[in-house]
Amino acid sequence: MAGEAVRREIIESWQRSKQSNVNPRMSLLPIPMPKEIATQAVTDDWIYQRDLNHENVFSYYNLLSTTKSVIFYTDKNLTIVIQRGNAELLALLNSIHIGIGTNLNENAVGTNAVALANLTLQQSVVIGAEHYIDAFQEFACTSLPNFDEFGDIMSFSLLITKLDALQPLEFEVFKYFAISGQSYTSLKLRELELNMINELLRLSFDQQDKGLILLDERGTILRINECLIQTFHLEEKSLHRKHLAQIFPELVPLFNKSHHTGISIQFEEIQIQNRDGLTKTFFVDILPISKNGQQTGIAIGLTDSRRIHKVVNTLSRSHAYFTFKDLIGSSSAFTAAKSMAEDAAQSASNVLIIGESGTGKELFAQSIHNASSRHRGPFISINCAAIPRELIASDLFGYVEGAFTGARKNGAPGKFELAHKGTLFLDEIGEMPLEMQSVLLKVLEDKIVTRVGGSKPIPIDVKVISATNRNLSESIKTKEFRLDLYYRLNVIKIDIPPLRDRQEDIPLLIQHFISQFNSILHKNISNLTPEAMDLLMYYSWPGNVRELRNIIERSMNICRSSQLTINHLPKEVVDIGFSTFTQQPNAAGLKHKIVHELAEKINEKNQIMNLMKKYSGNKSRVAEELGISRTTLYRKLETINPSPKS
Repeated sequence: MAGEAVRREIIESWQRSKQSNVNPRMSLLPIPMPKEIATQAVTDDWIYQRDLNHENVFSYYNLLSTTKSVIFYTDKNLTIVIQRGNAELLALLNSIHIGIGTNLNENAVGTNAVALANLTLQQSVVIGAEHYIDAFQEFACTSLPNFDEFGDIMSFSLLITKLDALQPLEFEVFKYFAISGQSYTSLKLRELELNMINELLRLSFDQQDKGLILLDERGTILRINECLIQTFHLEEKSLHRKHLAQIFPELVPLFNKSHHTGISIQFEEIQIQNRDGLTKTFFVDILPISKNGQQTGIAIGLTDSRRIHKVVNTLSRSHAYFTFKDLIGSSSAFTAAKSMAEDAAQSASNVLIIGESGTGKELFAQSIHNASSRHRGPFISINCAAIPRELIASDLFGYVEGAFTGARKNGAPGKFELAHKGTLFLDEIGEMPLEMQSVLLKVLEDKIVTRVGGSKPIPIDVKVISATNRNLSESIKTKEFRLDLYYRLNVIKIDIPPLRDRQEDIPLLIQHFISQFNSILHKNISNLTPEAMDLLMYYSWPGNVRELRNIIERSMNICRSSQLTINHLPKEVVDIGFSTFTQQPNAAGLKHKIVHELAEKINEKNQIMNLMKKYSGNKSRVAEELGISRTTLYRKLETINPSPKS
């Protein structure tokens, strides 16, 4: 360096090194940190770029061996984490503590190329005596910062060669390798992303409302769209080059399945936990991306289940919640109906459910759907009696744009289309207008629908379950229902018995509803008194199970004790039930007990109300005359006229 002017940046670095009390006579660098700790900083991003750019990387490593040079990679804190190159030179450098775990900060080892590159954020060169400490004096070094896609420092590359072995243009080759390597990586990534973005257009129906993830074939995340970032409160930088398992482990089994088979996955329901520990349900679409017969990545679409349900529920209920476990009863008539329904679930044939209002026809239909091979498909329910005659065709079969005044732009699918690959439940089928029955028959025979106002046939794959409380045989006689449609619908017939014909099931149902409403109403009611149970057993139940559920809920709302008594039951139910019960030939003994109990309750109630009127509501005077405490009086008044719950 004699006779040559020392560069300003070198002089300034010497000054800083001196101020940091770095020993210029240092021939050994400080002992490096353990290799196991240092290499923890080797990020997924580095490994990813190395694998993506492996041909360039390994060809350059071979070049280093022949030119007797070595290359080090440091993390952004300037600690060496990777070393490659000439084995002889590596051994020499490691012997003076330059290797994995060495920190090259200026305040630790003085002037060096990595420290200057960190300061200037561009290539730096430090040769021989320009270094501050003796340990570096016989080496020539150059360093380049490596940036990620966001412009942030990811690492530093450091090339070291001995002064006496320095080749002309070696530093330029190093710079070319580093820059071209990063450019190659960026181009490769861009090619992958553009290819998948184009393919993704086939998958996404609304990117603003749908989470999208782009992965390479190894499951490394390339990009996540804004919808998913906002939904899970993620930071885009924190996702960079992470594996899918690190961010969304719940998706890994589906990713592996699609990746290994090369088959796309559609509409798979899954639950994903967010950072708050809460789970959300999504429907997942997974599309393998291939180019020239080679799988290059995977595209994943996530749609919030609430959005799907909202879209479908604007037209109909779309999910079956009940299963055969929810069908309560042990009577022979009921178990026969349930057994027939279980057989129907395993069949592809249409089903006709007959039963009075309130017997649970839709519960049976949902249970059949959930036990069938179509359980992953939609369950669409339509009440044929609730739709205006002029709208049944468009509701069932859909319509095209401009089909009628008020038709939506782009038209709308009908219930048959929505139920594709699932089940369509036609409730109150006996109320369907005669003119529509012929159209329905043709759809069932051809398995094709044509939207109102359109001409394009749409194939459908739907299992039809119909239900009615009418006697269809009588409707056929009066020409209100088509015989040919009846035969098409009535392949498997299920007769659900009314509640009055399955008395032994009443206690089971009552206990089921008490348990259900204990949870909903925050009660702790155990059962009914025997007298109350007897009255309900002999009630006629015109509203069937639906009415029983209503009566238990009403009674539990006003009950303040651990048992439901006659006094809690609705008056009309007590009157009818008692009238029916007293006509039973074996009711004499218990009848007297119930009559006596009711008479006592009525007399006590009348006495209390008369005294309350006599003493203008003075409860102390009323309690005194009755010979009971004020607490007991309050309890009796609450039973007579319960206060509303807050």
